[in-house]
Amino acid sequence: MITYWKHIKITLFICLSLILCSCVFHEQYPPDWSPLTKPSKDCSTISGIYNDDGPSTQPYLGYLLTGIVKKSPNPDKINYVQIGKGNNDELIVTVWNEYTKLSEKIYKKDDYKCTDEGIEISAGVEIPIDVVLGLSREKFTLIKAGDGSLVVMHRSNVWGLFGALVPVAVDEIHYYKYSQKK
Repeated sequence: MITYWKHIKITLFICLSLILCSCVFHEQYPPDWSPLTKPSKDCSTISGIYNDDGPSTQPYLGYLLTGIVKKSPNPDKINYVQIGKGNNDELIVTVWNEYTKLSEKIYKKDDYKCTDEGIEISAGVEIPIDVVLGLSREKFTLIKAGDGSLVVMHRSNVWGLFGALVPVAVDEIHYYKYSQKK
């Protein structure tokens, strides 16, 4: 009987700790950006060539979609990213420096899905190598804006222990915008 109550107290303590140590940051879509458009049924409206530009506070589009910056000694060489549909409903992301292909990633039909918002790509569940001991999950939704630019809604979740002691849960949403190549 004592162990039963002990388990309930420990479970309640863990749940209460997660609630108290959780952080939610859901950035709102900037009202001064062009309105988002509804994608076609096959999400082919996302196809296009986009400048890997934007404020220095946002990540490179090539990094988000292919991870090239981790491999490249000079991420400033990325000029634009091409997104298109291939055979068998593949999503092909190619990173370019002018006329030189730097990287290409092919997402199979099981790696992404076309939703009412746009193309959703899940980066899967990973073990973060930061100060949090736990699990993290990232998801990118590619959405076309009315001005032709590409908007990336980046959602990330982290659950675990900060410093291996303090329970933590984080849920964040950020928006990034990349102009269409002219």
